[in-house]
Amino acid sequence: METKSFKAKDISYILKEKYDGSTIINAVYNNKNIGYVSFVVKRGKAWLYKVFVNEVFRHLKIGTNLIKLFENYCVEHLVKDIEGKYYPEEKDEIVRKFYQDNGYSIDREYYDIYVSKNTLSKQKVDIELINDNHVEEIEKV
Repeated sequence: METKSFKAKDISYILKEKYDGSTIINAVYNNKNIGYVSFVVKRGKAWLYKVFVNEVFRHLKIGTNLIKLFENYCVEHLVKDIEGKYYPEEKDEIVRKFYQDNGYSIDREYYDIYVSKNTLSKQKVDIELINDNHVEEIEKV
């Protein structure tokens, strides 16, 4: 099991490869898990299970950083395609915009909705630092 850490201001991002073949990247603030992205990489493809950020910490670029770290992992592991099932919820437009802003296609197949992205030519990207205004917002929580 591999564990790596990345840091952006006071939020740490911890990558853990699990024994079952899945990988999770946790966003941690004050020793509390505030978000994560979970996925599996196999034979040049990645299956994105879920991106989640605690509602109090949304709109601070944490979800975007989790996606960037996930995509960097994919680049390192020579992944060509990313796919995932998308589960609409009551804030569907916000979630849909999040995926689209991060370069994902959203496709419907009968009742199921999928997100996908081709990473063949993708370069690794840096995660965004959270500016001081965001830290003040977090401190209020």
